[in-house]
Amino acid sequence: MKRSTKVSKMRKAHAQNLDDHVFYRSQRKRLPLIDRGKGVYFYDEHGKKYIDASSGALISNIGHSMAPIVEAMRKQAERIEFVHGTMFKSEPAIKLAHDVIEMCPGNLDKVYLVSGGSEAAETALKMARSYHVALGHERKYVVISRWQSYHGATIGALSMSGRSPIRKIYHPLLLDFPHIPPAYCYRCPYGKEPEACSYECAWELEHTINQIGAEYISAFIAETNM
Repeated sequence: MKRSTKVSKMRKAHAQNLDDHVFYRSQRKRLPLIDRGKGVYFYDEHGKKYIDASSGALISNIGHSMAPIVEAMRKQAERIEFVHGTMFKSEPAIKLAHDVIEMCPGNLDKVYLVSGGSEAAETALKMARSYHVALGHERKYVVISRWQSYHGATIGALSMSGRSPIRKIYHPLLLDFPHIPPAYCYRCPYGKEPEACSYECAWELEHTINQIGAEYISAFIAETNM
């Protein structure tokens, strides 16, 4: 087989996501192969330039290949890449927690470090449950959230999330948590205008708590930017 023909077949297979062993989220899309990133831009294998308008999965919001970040990662990797928090302490983790607390309101003074958003939501779910059990309130397990919210892709986090399309096929697996309408003034679910609003969305939370029974409510989770 001529090299040009072989390369052509490989590129065709790559365009159809058939030439590697990655299980992609969508089997219908033809995904471009990204070679590198710089700032807000991606560059594919052919040099085509893309704007990363969503900051990856909303986590690369300071840009790609930023020299200070690359250098900090290199320096830390040269020392040690991971310390398990059940057995040891780590100075970078202590400093990070301190910096986070400096930005926090009120009397918040502890940080639990995790690897991502879904894990954070799952941890919050478990932490709320553990807190109530420790106080002797073992019936408290229900978490109230809002429709159209997104708290993660794992089962507990998805149970709290309120986006119907992503919940639909997993519905039999989800925890039976209640959802209330979002506080969304632009398209108010109650048909209200801000100047004539009686905070129906807040009263709906109180109504749901009373309807289910406060003795079962563990927590309320909400996106503050809805």
